[in-house]
Amino acid sequence: MNKAFLSGSGTSRARLSRIASLLAKFAAGQSLLQILQAANGLVFVWFLSIGDFAVYAVFTGALGFTSQLAGAGISPSIVSLVGMGMADGGKVGRYIAAGLRVRWALLAWILPLGAWLLWIASEKAQIPWHMFAGLAACLAVCGYLAAQADLFGLPLKMVDRIGTFYRISIHAELIRLALVFLAWGVGWLDALSAALISAAGLAYSLAALKKASRRHIAFPSARPDRETSELLRIFLPTLPNAVFGAFQGQITIIVAAVFGGVSQIASIGALGRLGRLLGFLTAANPMLVGPALARMGEAAFWRRLPWILLLGLLAAAAIAATGFLFPEWLVWLLGANYAGLGTVVWLVTLTAGFVFFVQLLNTVVSYKRWVAWWASFGTIGMVLLLQALAVLEFDVSTLEGVLALGLAAAFARAVSLLAVAWVARFKGAWLIGPQKNPNAGC
Repeated sequence: MNKAFLSGSGTSRARLSRIASLLAKFAAGQSLLQILQAANGLVFVWFLSIGDFAVYAVFTGALGFTSQLAGAGISPSIVSLVGMGMADGGKVGRYIAAGLRVRWALLAWILPLGAWLLWIASEKAQIPWHMFAGLAACLAVCGYLAAQADLFGLPLKMVDRIGTFYRISIHAELIRLALVFLAWGVGWLDALSAALISAAGLAYSLAALKKASRRHIAFPSARPDRETSELLRIFLPTLPNAVFGAFQGQITIIVAAVFGGVSQIASIGALGRLGRLLGFLTAANPMLVGPALARMGEAAFWRRLPWILLLGLLAAAAIAATGFLFPEWLVWLLGANYAGLGTVVWLVTLTAGFVFFVQLLNTVVSYKRWVAWWASFGTIGMVLLLQALAVLEFDVSTLEGVLALGLAAAFARAVSLLAVAWVARFKGAWLIGPQKNPNAGC
């Protein structure tokens, strides 16, 4: 009896120690990474002219589209399917190989779509043809590198080597920052060189992640047809929503390009970097929350879910409050070119708070494999409905109107994801199975 008690107590202490270690690594790594990412984003805001930054904002918008759509739920599906076999290099390798096959197929039509988005905004952003060609080439290279790096980073997250993952990410940001100052110092910094610098950082990340993760991956000698089939079964129902969400993610830049001018495009791009700066905790979702959910048994999960959502709501409220409490400080970060944006900062932080909570809900839904075709199309319908109401209420030729579209989309997605969670709890047959992970522990 005493031995059993002591053994259980030791197990609990070991688990708490492991969790504390992961949280410490995440806090340290993410803090430094966030500072460097903010520095990299802000030096472009500071060093580029408004015209050049408008062009670069268009490029990063198109890159965000391709990266988001190429991701499209594949990584969470892989982690969920691997389950408790995260230390099994053969199993991980089969699913990573399946993910690479699916990614290749996606990139074949995603990259032309990204180039099309770049072309749509090129006239308003005043992009000359030679620069458009260079940016389109950078977009293809960056899209490929980002898709590959995402998958090769998965094994490190699954075996809790987040310290290694952050070290590689931090080195990549330092390389980018050094190249920015070098290009600025010799007078070569413009929108195209900024895109090339992004490609250089991604190239380093992919090479380093491949090297670091190879001891955790044993690629199969034959094609992983069964794993590919399993992955597609979970992935395909999410694809309509992923395609729609990727376009929605760039809606502010597109609307600004159609209804506004170069100054408005640059302002939207600068505010977008501010929003990402405020999303510090969002990175915890794929890094810590997702893998933990994939290993968690059903009973434990439903017992802990209310606390997870409560903590998420509190964090989202804190993010949203910054724009109401410290608008001057946030605008100061953007520099003198954007000093007049103090009246709209609260919309940015409110949206960032909603986005954080949406990302948490999406992590729960993705890593627990709660998928259904109706869930994708229902989310699309909800977003379109609320954005139509926003268009009627706000003037989309103004910054406030454009930002209101993003806020409406975030709110709609939160409602839709909460509805999916309710269905999973009480009407599980409405979702595509299996709902219970046979590899998960209690």
